[in-house]
Amino acid sequence: MRGGGHSYIGASSANGAMVLDLLGLPGGVHFDSATRNVRCRPRPISMRSIKRWPVRAGRFRPAAARPWVWRV
Repeated sequence: MRGGGHSYIGASSANGAMVLDLLGLPGGVHFDSATRNVRCRPRPISMRSIKRWPVRAGRFRPAAARPWVWRV
C-alpha cells in the first residue's frame, strides 16, 4: 500500500511489488472516548492530522516523528 512506511535503505518497498492507491476511499481518524479506541480508515492520513486529534481528545501520541525523514 502506498505509504506503507519509510526506510532509509528502501526496505519498505520491493521490486515487482504491487502498489494500492487508496486515495479514493473515505478516510479519517476517529477516537471513541467511551471505549478509548482509535479507528483509522484506510485513506491516506497526514502526520499532521494524526498529531492533532489526540490533543483535541485530551490525549497524546506516544511516538516521535522526525521532520527530516519525510524529505525526499
